[in-house]
Amino acid sequence: MWNFLDYSALALPVTSVSQNTDRIDQSYQPRNSIDECVWGLYDPERMHGHPIGLQIVGRRLEEEKVLAAASVIEGLLRSSTHS
Repeated sequence: MWNFLDYSALALPVTSVSQNTDRIDQSYQPRNSIDECVWGLYDPERMHGHPIGLQIVGRRLEEEKVLAAASVIEGLLRSSTHS
C-alpha cells in the first residue's frame, strides 16, 4: 500500500513472541465482529518465537524523517535490552 501511495516506509525487527509473557488478555472487549475474529486467531503457544516488527511510515519525500525515527527507536531498543 505504501508503494502505491509513494510513501516512505521502513520495517524494523523488535523482538519475538513469548508464550510466557504475551498471554491473551481475558478482559479485552472486541470493538466489532472483525476485531473479534482477528483477536480469536492469536494463540501464544503457536505464535511462540515468531518475530514482532514495527513499521514506520512517512509521507512522500520524507525518507530522512523515517530513517531518523528508526534510528532513535533502534537506539531506545538497544539501550532497553542492555539495562
